[in-house]
Amino acid sequence: MNNWQTFYSASEQAIILAKHQRGIDFPTELYQRALKAGKSIPHYQRIKACQQAQLPLLTEDIQNLTAVINHQPLLNPASGSAKQRQRTKSKKQQSVNTRPHEKNRSKMRAKSKKQRSATDNAKPDAKTSAKKQLQTMLKRYDGLVASAEEIGVMQFEKHRRYRNRAFEVFNDPDATMAAMHRQANYLEGQIQRLEERMQRRMF
Repeated sequence: MNNWQTFYSASEQAIILAKHQRGIDFPTELYQRALKAGKSIPHYQRIKACQQAQLPLLTEDIQNLTAVINHQPLLNPASGSAKQRQRTKSKKQQSVNTRPHEKNRSKMRAKSKKQRSATDNAKPDAKTSAKKQLQTMLKRYDGLVASAEEIGVMQFEKHRRYRNRAFEVFNDPDATMAAMHRQANYLEGQIQRLEERMQRRMF
């Protein structure tokens, strides 16, 4: 039998044990449905270890199981800014053979150009990222609500209104980045609470 602790960091173990102390156990039904979906399950070994130990899962793993069941995109780690690092490296290489005063001027021009580029691109890129995050949260929330209703855990009316508000913000071309982040964070909190209600219902 796998030792479940080998698959988790100390902080993750603390989260799992805290959930267990609140009476939350392994989501057997959700796990079985994900297996039946016939798709690859992320972090399968650690999920299997928790199943053997009858311990609850991290929110990330529950969201991935739900995504597998509902044929939705899986959680992906945030991608690093590889292009930005490559551009910075290229600029450094270009200035290696310049004379000291020319090198300093080159650095100043590169810095000024980089600052202008950041100013021009940061807002559109950040807003696009915020919109994608909100879209992902909406899809996960809707998928989880569908799964919850199948086992008799119904969505509260006030949460339905809040979800509709998040959808309005998503479709509003004038919505600010802060508004989209706020709605995405709210939905993430609702997803976690709904998952806990589902797990309590299963047991």
